[in-house]
Amino acid sequence: MAAQDRGYTLLLNHLHNPNTSLAPQTIQGALSHHLATLSPLPTPLAATAISSPYFISQPLTYDKLNTLSRAFRHAVHLKFTALSKEEAKLGRLEGLFKQSFSSAMDTWVKDVVRGLQGGDPVLSNSSSSSSSNSKETATGTEATPVRFEIPGARGLVEDEDIVALAEVMDAYAFSFASGGSAHGVEEWEKEFQPAGQDLLSMALIFASQSFPLIPQDKLKVLPLPMLSQILTSTICATFKSGTFLSSVSASVTLTPDNRVHISPSSAFAQTIHSIKTSPLTAAISSIARFTANVLALLLDLPSSHLDEHMRAVEHCLEALRDMAKKVERDWISTSLASVSDAEIAPDTKALSKSVWSILKTLLFTIIMVSDSALSAAVYIPPPAVATTTALTKSSHQVPSSSSFALETLSTLSHLAFVISQFGGVTSTSSTGFKELKKTFYLALDILASPSSSSSLPSSFSDALSSSAAIGGGGEGESGSQGSSNSPKAEAYVEEVCRALKAQKGEGNVAFRQAKEAFALASIEQLVPVLGDECIRNWVWGVCYPSVFTLSFLIPLRSKLT
Repeated sequence: MAAQDRGYTLLLNHLHNPNTSLAPQTIQGALSHHLATLSPLPTPLAATAISSPYFISQPLTYDKLNTLSRAFRHAVHLKFTALSKEEAKLGRLEGLFKQSFSSAMDTWVKDVVRGLQGGDPVLSNSSSSSSSNSKETATGTEATPVRFEIPGARGLVEDEDIVALAEVMDAYAFSFASGGSAHGVEEWEKEFQPAGQDLLSMALIFASQSFPLIPQDKLKVLPLPMLSQILTSTICATFKSGTFLSSVSASVTLTPDNRVHISPSSAFAQTIHSIKTSPLTAAISSIARFTANVLALLLDLPSSHLDEHMRAVEHCLEALRDMAKKVERDWISTSLASVSDAEIAPDTKALSKSVWSILKTLLFTIIMVSDSALSAAVYIPPPAVATTTALTKSSHQVPSSSSFALETLSTLSHLAFVISQFGGVTSTSSTGFKELKKTFYLALDILASPSSSSSLPSSFSDALSSSAAIGGGGEGESGSQGSSNSPKAEAYVEEVCRALKAQKGEGNVAFRQAKEAFALASIEQLVPVLGDECIRNWVWGVCYPSVFTLSFLIPLRSKLT
């Protein structure tokens, strides 16, 4: 007991010393141990930890927060293990006169959470999020011999998670949204620093890991439009707002044997390294899932706020589209786009792989967010009066599900060169990118549906299972009708055809082929709802060079030539 008291005293001394030389892993282990074993209550130690000079001293880094988060997570597992062993040793009669396993765990978790209340919101957020996450893991592991429910503690942890995130947003969201820094770091200083070191981003990393475990009804108390904006900005910050390829040209040199070489000390290599080492990149899947969840909630809330929520979703999709557009613009001019693996210097191949890894991660992130928005939007009734059929909308118009579909298709078109790495959107391979095809066909189904329809087109399920066209890609009769069934689909096709003609000289052959393949795949699915004039004036001219290989045009060939 004396040794334990001495260890506890030493831990407190180090927590109160912001310049302690003790390794973070040692502090983490000691804090976990004493939280799990301290008697009678862990509340004072939990409160001391989140208010200690060691953790609150500036700068408050991700490593510090991660140390604190891991300490609380491991404490839950240690307490769980200790109570399990203690219960296993009890006889049947002894167990009648002692607190049950579930009750003891419930009481301990509540005592820990009470120590977190009223502390620094960022520290409380990381601690309570880890407690919620580890509690779910402890109760859901198949190797765990004991199953238990702690509804009281679960609700308290969930409430603390929500309150902590709300306090973080209240304290830091304004400066973040207005372009300022949460802790005084100027924009030019962030250029070669890993993203995710500002307090708001760090709080979102931990929140995104636990909030999927919280009931949806509880999340609705948060200011969701602001939260979606913050999450969108965080995603953009992860990928440098799409500008991470802008310095490639200035960093490329040629070796004596004419291979592409990029120095590890170049600006481009440093930018890629900062993205790879960013805490946000490591957590981007959970952040994207959190964002997708928030967008779905926005479109599921009462209709009195629907206009505001639709604009928030549109803002997110527009930001993703703009980021993809910048990536495409810079990719066209980069040397990496036009060389094979054999034409890259050996010491640059790792960097090239990192670039492709980031590009694919960006695509996965966009797919996850866009799919959630589109899946929720299909159940929203269209506006009573159609305001425009153009692709661009004036500022006073309320977004619709079709505008979400247009944004998504535009975003995917900008990343066609990345999509081609997965075989394209029409790949029938069983190992293809199913989520990509689902999002692609869902966007087209929404765009092709009649403006009066508020339900999901029946062809959606067919598109998912067999990559079939809307209404059946092999039939051309629908496209031969005199009038269009979907003005917005026609407007989209016209825009795609214009873009194809304008971009004929851009990029290398592989880039142009990927862009054209995506455009033709989109047009093919929309042919059944296009009018004769659109097909004659736009589709036929773009597709004529491939008319004998594009099966969807064969039934129309005799009529339109």
